[in-house]
Amino acid sequence: RRRGDALAPRTTSTHTHMLPLLAAPLALWATAPWRSAAYEFRSRPALLSVAAAPADLRSWLSEEANVSPQFLDAVLSVCDDEMIGSVENLRTLSTAGMLASVFKPVIAASIEAALA
Repeated sequence: RRRGDALAPRTTSTHTHMLPLLAAPLALWATAPWRSAAYEFRSRPALLSVAAAPADLRSWLSEEANVSPQFLDAVLSVCDDEMIGSVENLRTLSTAGMLASVFKPVIAASIEAALA
């Protein structure tokens, strides 16, 4: 570029000397633990497993909502997937009008009736 030609593009960058300064922070950011898949929300293990479902939720679904024993594990699995760990969580879902979008219609209706 000529000295008096202000509009002509530069052929070299004046900031190339800064690239080594940026390399280390970028490398640390790219390998940070919070960037790994293990820390992603969807890849975390379920907080509640069917085998470890709270006894009060299991018994409430069985006794109050009259969920058949043959479907109880499937219903608890849905609870596990949706992070429902208590009857209060079911009540919150019911208040939001979302039970039918989470459970099969008969189960949603049974839970609604038991919560009423």
